[in-house]
Amino acid sequence: MKLRSSSFGLPASGKSRSEDAFAISPQPDGGLLCVLSDGVGAARDPLRAAERVVRLISEGFEARPNGWPLRKVFERLVDEANASLYREGAYLDGVPSMQATLAAVFVNENRLCGFNVGDSPILLVREGNTVCLSQTHSCRNADGNDVLTNAVGMGTAVTGHYFETDLSEGDVVVITSDGLPALMDIGMIGKLAGRFGSARTLIHEALQENVSADADDLTVVLLEVKELSQPEGRTLAAGPCRPPLGKGVEIDGFKLLRPLGGNENVWLAEKEARRFVLKFLPGEAERDESGNLHARFAREAGNACRLRAPYFVTATMPESGAAYYYVQDYVDAPTISALLKSKRLAVDEAIELGRFLSRAGQWLLGHELVHGDIKPENILFVRTPDGEEFKLLDLGLASTVFTDTGRSGTPTYLAPERFEGAVVTERTEIFAIGVTLFEALTGRLPFGRIERFQTPIFHPAQRPSRWNPNVPPWLDAVILKCLSLRSDRRFQHFSELLFALEHPASAPADSFEPLFSRNPTLFYKAGFWLLLAVCLVLLWKVLS
Repeated sequence: MKLRSSSFGLPASGKSRSEDAFAISPQPDGGLLCVLSDGVGAARDPLRAAERVVRLISEGFEARPNGWPLRKVFERLVDEANASLYREGAYLDGVPSMQATLAAVFVNENRLCGFNVGDSPILLVREGNTVCLSQTHSCRNADGNDVLTNAVGMGTAVTGHYFETDLSEGDVVVITSDGLPALMDIGMIGKLAGRFGSARTLIHEALQENVSADADDLTVVLLEVKELSQPEGRTLAAGPCRPPLGKGVEIDGFKLLRPLGGNENVWLAEKEARRFVLKFLPGEAERDESGNLHARFAREAGNACRLRAPYFVTATMPESGAAYYYVQDYVDAPTISALLKSKRLAVDEAIELGRFLSRAGQWLLGHELVHGDIKPENILFVRTPDGEEFKLLDLGLASTVFTDTGRSGTPTYLAPERFEGAVVTERTEIFAIGVTLFEALTGRLPFGRIERFQTPIFHPAQRPSRWNPNVPPWLDAVILKCLSLRSDRRFQHFSELLFALEHPASAPADSFEPLFSRNPTLFYKAGFWLLLAVCLVLLWKVLS
């Protein structure tokens, strides 16, 4: 199938930048995805909202599980984008202040599938006739203005419109923000799109027709079907999602040597005299009718392969594999968890670990992600001639900040508010860093081991120096601030924690915390016995 794409955008009259965002993404397994989002003007940051929607849909679509219906893929991705915008708005402003529309289409094998939320239309032009494939989620208020009734980030849930249709040679698909329909009707848009086949020319003609109008942001993506796919002779790659795994088995040239860490899904392998780590789709995923395990693995693989930074082990996805897996470079180094079975980290090593986790968290946050499962088991300790280095593993729970409200992650390292349904934020990640540093320095867990079925009662943590006298007072204070049971008393940002670790003189003061805050049970017990003593003294005086 041959397609010709064209795209162009202009900011609204009197504005220096547009609040629209779009992306055209060829897919590794074939087909073309086009996503357009229009940030709602009254929102906190319309362009950032639109860019986030486009990024989440584009990246998530590429990592979608094989075999999922496209309707399910779009619905899941839109739910995630909606949760991200809604919760950030509610978190920052107390109201849904991050909103955007969505218009997305996927073209493959002579078929068009699409999904829309809001009032950004998707049109199909065929032989001079124009049909609107999307639904318009808006209404006219008493003042005669069009008001959105549905948008990504508007509420706790979002309902979009999904559609599918066959394509014919010569068809033109038009995806546009609502600025263009405000200047001309869809019939004229289709006529000009079919005539010129150029997004730039289409916008130019619309502005020429409405010279006096105050135009909104104008963004157009055109797809012209130049040639259809020929099904004759076509073959489809076939193979199990997970073949039998065992020592000596060869998969795509990789020879499996042994499972790592007792995990039958992770194997040390060799290819062309180099060693690699192969991580496979869990076997139970094939029996998981909900598709959650498949989705998590797809997200993990997608994150591992696209997030390239010194903080992570380099990973790649095979272009054509016999099984669903991804490949990581093999790093011959123990995890912090394995190391702690025989020794504790030195103070300098723990400080460097804290700096590493702060920088890695900052880097992920720059991509609007959080790791979601920071713990010693997911950190490699690498010794080099220049000193120690660390690598962060397992991006399976990495998610967009402000989206995850469940107890995903390892309970022992979850912040107290996570057990009450709070979203993952910098502050919950900083709590996990605090638990990790405490354990690395003392070999103990500050709040004990917490099982998944538990809803724990937290008491303030003890100083790490109680079990490791080498820990200086300033580091005690930094770790205890990370472990504060109240999120507003922790470091609020990774940058604050990093600064404190790099500048000990600026570390938080070791402030006095009253007994009621440190140990409410002891406070009430002491109060009971004190009150009983007073009553006994008064009774003795009365009787005497």
